[in-house]
Amino acid sequence: MSMLNSDAARQIFEAAGNRPNFSMPQMVEQLLTLDDGLSQEARFLAQALGERPARHVLHGLLRASFLIETVLVRGGATKMTVRWSPGLAADVRFASFEESSHIFAALLEKLHTDLNDEAKRLLLIGFAAHKLVSYELPVDYRQRPADVPIHRLDNIGWDWSDLPARVIALRRVLRTATHNPYAAVFVQVYGKIAVKTYLTDRAQTGDHQTNREKRWEAHPGSFQYALRRNCWSVEAALINQICHFAEFPPDLYALLVQANVLQDIPTPYRCPITLDLLSFSEFRDEVMNPRHGRARFQAGHLNPLRGVGASSDEGHTAANIGWVTADGNRIQGYLSLDETRALLARIAENYRRNGLA
Repeated sequence: MSMLNSDAARQIFEAAGNRPNFSMPQMVEQLLTLDDGLSQEARFLAQALGERPARHVLHGLLRASFLIETVLVRGGATKMTVRWSPGLAADVRFASFEESSHIFAALLEKLHTDLNDEAKRLLLIGFAAHKLVSYELPVDYRQRPADVPIHRLDNIGWDWSDLPARVIALRRVLRTATHNPYAAVFVQVYGKIAVKTYLTDRAQTGDHQTNREKRWEAHPGSFQYALRRNCWSVEAALINQICHFAEFPPDLYALLVQANVLQDIPTPYRCPITLDLLSFSEFRDEVMNPRHGRARFQAGHLNPLRGVGASSDEGHTAANIGWVTADGNRIQGYLSLDETRALLARIAENYRRNGLA
């Protein structure tokens, strides 16, 4: 099996990363011409998955193994580059060309066995048809080391857990008009969620600057970092909450229950700050008729992202994400959920004591 471990392959990757506008199809065409082993793997994937999903998987594996889109210059924007870029030389995200080749070969080799499983084949086909970010695959790091190299053969692998399967099942039902008469609403919703879920906020201060990096490609020492599985859990949580808004269509809810993709939460869903009910009909109106500078529904972290290695309700996790009203967002500011509720309780008690409530 090819590991794309020749000097010629390395030069193709480096040339692709040095271009002002990265082109995956152009890079892959050059690699396929260079390496007959890669061509054989492409044919294997096409036979197992079909042409389009196979192309998505091959591109995604090359992207995950050899490339990273990150901020290399302070104050700069993200740029696609190779893992062995000089700009990453002193960075834990650095990986040699040889290590990247080993990762690619190992992930492909594992697929030769995994694709005998119909559920895994269908999941890859689902990612190709319903991707939310470019080159999306169920590949993730096992651990999040902040002081040793993260991009290592023994720290990356396929994730065949229930979570990515549930995420794809939700997208398939909610964004497909043949399943869902409200699909146009959810196409817009998913676009909004994708940014909050998968990309870092813009931060131009501190040790680790970020500017819309994929969260799993930010520096693992940054509080904005998150493993792919954490990002999937955030997406699933935000969608699940919407499906428990007041006035959510009963027929669509029944379809989702039948598909076994919903998680039990208190219903109807309330803003965690104001405890106001969130209405699906009002949410739909805002999504389909946005007003510049006005957003009654906002997705945010219930406890601000402040540190690394915090508990599950303090990082970029399902337990720390929620839809809040504009009033709730204004009240909370940079406070944690507990701090905000304590503030509101103190205010309410002050009003009561002074005869104003």
